[in-house]
Amino acid sequence: GAVGYRFDNARAELEVGYHDNDVDGLTVNDVDLPVDGSIDTWRFVLNGYYDFPTGSQFRPYVGAGAGLAILSANDVSATVPTLGELSIDDSSSSFLFQFKAGVGYDFTETLNAFLGYRLTGIPGQDFEALGTDLEADTLFIHALQLGARYEF
Repeated sequence: GAVGYRFDNARAELEVGYHDNDVDGLTVNDVDLPVDGSIDTWRFVLNGYYDFPTGSQFRPYVGAGAGLAILSANDVSATVPTLGELSIDDSSSSFLFQFKAGVGYDFTETLNAFLGYRLTGIPGQDFEALGTDLEADTLFIHALQLGARYEF
């Protein structure tokens, strides 16, 4: 969900979101391993948008945001050669960034539906496993969004 303010063709919003993603692979020392488990993500993001005026009810937009992500690895487990069973059940917080693009359709002056794409990047998570701190590479989440916006 999000709340925000429109400035003519620009918008600003504060977004709070939750994702639950399954984990199916992990790379340890350049070795790809099958994995089981999930990562939950809470996101708190400040976004800015620009809606391109078209003179029609269709309004393409672009946006970007930055904020905080809180990740929880839930029973992420794999068998690592020479190390044995690896299990991660830990939480971490990190900076996040995102880019958005799509098109909205104005049904009325206050009701809009939109279809868009979002790329979220969450760099530098640290988790503990086998008594060692593990630093993860940047997590990229690609999402297709379909939604509605009400302005008052």
